[in-house]
Amino acid sequence: MDLSGFVLESDDGSALKHERLRDYLLAELRSGRLLPGQALPSEPDLVRRLGISRNTIRQAFGELEESGLIRRVRGKGTFVSKEAAPADTKSLRVFALVLPELRGGYYPSIIRTFEEVAGDLNFQVMTCNSSNDIRKQGDIVLQLIDKQVAGVALVPATTPATPPHQVIQLQKHGIPVVFCHRCVEGVSAPLLALPFFEVGRRAGTALLEQGHRRVAYMDSFRDKSGEAFESGLRWALESAGESLPDQLVCYGSGTSPDPAVHEKEALAQLKTLLALPSPPTAIATGFTSFSEMVYMLLGDLGKRLPDDISLISFGGKWREGAASRRLTTITVDESATARRAVQLLDEMCNGKRPMDDNEDFSIPLSLYEGHTLGKPGVPKQLAS
Repeated sequence: MDLSGFVLESDDGSALKHERLRDYLLAELRSGRLLPGQALPSEPDLVRRLGISRNTIRQAFGELEESGLIRRVRGKGTFVSKEAAPADTKSLRVFALVLPELRGGYYPSIIRTFEEVAGDLNFQVMTCNSSNDIRKQGDIVLQLIDKQVAGVALVPATTPATPPHQVIQLQKHGIPVVFCHRCVEGVSAPLLALPFFEVGRRAGTALLEQGHRRVAYMDSFRDKSGEAFESGLRWALESAGESLPDQLVCYGSGTSPDPAVHEKEALAQLKTLLALPSPPTAIATGFTSFSEMVYMLLGDLGKRLPDDISLISFGGKWREGAASRRLTTITVDESATARRAVQLLDEMCNGKRPMDDNEDFSIPLSLYEGHTLGKPGVPKQLAS
């Protein structure tokens, strides 16, 4: 048995030694490098090779034995249980990517990069669409457990919030999870966090630099991400002596699967905003897919961007559609998100990072200039 990949101490010292040994042995079992019936090194051998106490080894072995993954035979040694998952169920080395949608925003780029990086590590990828519905997401989780995937990168559903037990089920079955964009309260797992407060702050700063003082915020539905964006925008405006009054904040209901319902709702909100005695000179919006809708609706209302009103949104660096390429956007590198998610899952599968690691990784932001941000009331020539 190769123990060269075992790391005794975690970077932050949070994991106990027996937990790290347990996770490493579990990863060896799940990868097929340890086969049913195969003997494990003896306790004295592990003490000598790893420099850890016999009690630490017994604790790790005890937890694996309780799970039915190993069996100890008096006078003979410790063996991988013949009832443990056979190697061929893990030989496919499948990572699952569970997303609330597959076509919109930055998700296509995440999928493409995730598949490329996982492929370089000889993992196949199973992409699952939860439709941002926790019931559908729960069904997906059960299927992933049944298929015994090697790891899961998850953008948790928000309608309503993902319950902790869905993710804990995966971890209890030895399947590591990496949260992308947002976490699930009550679950310890690595998080690739979208810094929505900072997104809002940067959007507000960009608008203020152009001279905007009357700014509205619109989003398709209210959740913690949107509220953090709104808070960052408000902070930027208030730091410059301005404000973000409630009448300039619009959230949609976000409950209908029909895009026409959202479009009708957003149109009514825009008409209300533009009919105010002091209408906004700029609008900050949530994700690119919603921003594209607002962009088109403003055109339908006879507004020229950015001559009559400016628009700034949030999304990924990859600009696929014609409308998204025109939007001025605070962007995240979605490819970097996918790449880091695969790396974290691989580290957990190989016992180099515990499954309950709760380290947060912030995703860098940048500004895509686009053509929808200008000075209030000052016509701007669109670039060809």
